[in-house]
Amino acid sequence: MNVRTNREGVDNSFCGIEISDEITSSFVGGANGTALPAVSDMASGLTPAGWTVQPNSRSAILFQESNVFSELQAVNQTNDSTSLAAESSGVEENSGRAEGEILVHEVCCAFMGADDELDRHDALQQLSRELEENFIIHGRLGVSSSSTSGRYQGESKQWSLLTPQELRELTSRWIMQSINEMTVVGSHRTGVTLLDRGATVRLKSPEGGGSTSAGVSNVECSAVMTPSEGLYCVHQLADMANGQYWVEVEAPSAKSEEKMATESRTRYDRDELLLSPPKPIYFDPLLPVDEVNNVRGTSTCLFLAASLAFRRLHSRNGADATGPMPWEALIRKMVVQMGLCAQEARKKVYELCHKRRKSFSVVGDTPDSTQLAKKVEVRLAGDYVTLAYRGKTIEILQRTARLLSLLWDARVAMENSSTESTSSRKLWQNAVDRQLASTDDVKTHFFTTTEPFFVRMFTLLLRYTSLFGDLGYNHGPHAALPPVIMQQLRDMFHIQCEAFASPLNVQLPLFGSLFPDTDQYFGSMGAFFDLSLTSGHYEVNPPFVTSVLRRLETFLLKDTLPANDGDDAAPMLFVVVLPSHDLDEAESDAGPVQGILDATRGTHETNCQLSRRRDRLGNKKAQYGGRTVEDSNGFQENTKDSNCTSTDRALRESSYCLAHVLCAANESVYVDGHQHVIRAPLFCIGSPTRLIVLGNRAARLRYADAKCRLDSVRQAWRCYTVESRSKNPLPSSSSA
Repeated sequence: MNVRTNREGVDNSFCGIEISDEITSSFVGGANGTALPAVSDMASGLTPAGWTVQPNSRSAILFQESNVFSELQAVNQTNDSTSLAAESSGVEENSGRAEGEILVHEVCCAFMGADDELDRHDALQQLSRELEENFIIHGRLGVSSSSTSGRYQGESKQWSLLTPQELRELTSRWIMQSINEMTVVGSHRTGVTLLDRGATVRLKSPEGGGSTSAGVSNVECSAVMTPSEGLYCVHQLADMANGQYWVEVEAPSAKSEEKMATESRTRYDRDELLLSPPKPIYFDPLLPVDEVNNVRGTSTCLFLAASLAFRRLHSRNGADATGPMPWEALIRKMVVQMGLCAQEARKKVYELCHKRRKSFSVVGDTPDSTQLAKKVEVRLAGDYVTLAYRGKTIEILQRTARLLSLLWDARVAMENSSTESTSSRKLWQNAVDRQLASTDDVKTHFFTTTEPFFVRMFTLLLRYTSLFGDLGYNHGPHAALPPVIMQQLRDMFHIQCEAFASPLNVQLPLFGSLFPDTDQYFGSMGAFFDLSLTSGHYEVNPPFVTSVLRRLETFLLKDTLPANDGDDAAPMLFVVVLPSHDLDEAESDAGPVQGILDATRGTHETNCQLSRRRDRLGNKKAQYGGRTVEDSNGFQENTKDSNCTSTDRALRESSYCLAHVLCAANESVYVDGHQHVIRAPLFCIGSPTRLIVLGNRAARLRYADAKCRLDSVRQAWRCYTVESRSKNPLPSSSSA
């Protein structure tokens, strides 16, 4: 991933505007580079953000695995004096460390994680190549190249159904949907999916009871099963859609003789069968695990991408795009094949990681020479820094490395850790000072290091490089608020935490992120959907993916806010940032700027009335999230199914909504999610942005003037966007 000046594929209105990290630095680090948000919140009379990680969630499993390994390393080194001395020319790598030494278990844990991530990166690269191959159709389609949406590859009659940009983005979208749909993680599964043709199954006994929808468990066998002789082999499965949940099985001994096998085949409902033995899941923090998310065991993201591509091809060939598609069987085969490829990739990575840990744990108290000889190469040049390890090189802007050092120190300060005494901010600043003192014309500085901060930084960057690709070209539907707007939100609503962020684009020291295992060292609380919240004020700027938005709607309106809406509950507030295509009639008539407050006038007062009526009526109501549906007094609301209502509308029509405003598309600039490699990352997303404030009872009482506060945020955003556009110099003919 290469550092560059501008974001590709967008207008150049902001190509000369580089963002400052001073505001973010003030959020994350104080004078000493550390911050304690809970202390500052209490000093201002604000309840600190409160949360716990839900048991058996993806975040809980990842935190547990990393903690277990760290404890194993610490036990193996019973003598805390065991340490590594600095051996490279870059002496600054250990400045501030007690006696200039690095504890061995910290170093070994960090490099073990880096080695694991390199294996994971290679596996995902292979999976991406297999995905691209699956979207290539071999043979004659009977259409001209001009009528297809894909690419015709030479004279070999190979057709790619997707454009290059679609192919670059598909893997990351697949991963993000798989991760965000995951609710429970187990070691094994017993439910039969489309990936289990040929697997051995058995019937549930009548007293066996039910199982989870995905058949996920942490045990290797079911407690109640039919006798051992009742085993079958899966021959065929239905599509697991539209009520077709049957599984055709046959006796294992009948597989060799087709006639006997045909006669012995029987169909059962999927829920009547269990895999025997249960299949290991080989859970991975990055690679897709679709079989624990749905009964099909395949990716809905890939199915939709393939369906749209084939339907687009079908339509442009002159056929009826609404009728049955002749390639439906091929689509099913494609998504099943990718599910099997993902299974194999996870198994391969698991075996490599397990072998690495097993070989390390038998060494004893002292790591072998190969562990002690590992180094990360660091090179500073210009305004960027390059990190290299085992042949893999990653490049980022120095402002991002500085931010990561502040996040590292803030995390250590909050944990009150005594084993990590080195200030990473000082480590980084020493490296920058040596670069500035260099006598080279290009001002470079090179050193090798075993410092856990640099090793963990490499691992973190490799994880996000794996997700978004080496080019980092407009991947991922995520963008951040400009720092000045985050400052405004913090001033108006006392925001304490970012719900959806990463260490690369975060602005507050408390944040939820997609990868808890790599991000925890820089302050991540875990994935937002894996948290049980009890208090706090959150900025919620989710990835603009439908499945994520739907889950967010349920998480806020059905789970979190109703559970924390009592008289004695601590204040809980969410400022949600969403692109909006679902406008009210008043907003459409008035335009995105004028009349916005008029369109939302009375929202707070009406919702307070609804909240009071909800308390009085008790069972004489039906509740959808925070939206109360009543049968009298003029307070009836739309009761249509939530699948027919956008998340934007569901949130702003909820009784938990304090206020909402609409920001015009050309007056709400964002920061690119790849700001760690883009010097001028500002851009406009091309659609209006909705700001929605949700809160429990305590928050509604405290922020009765929410609509005025929210309008001040909108005005500040508008001014910042206009000023940034006016400051833009003439675009350069070339970019670095």
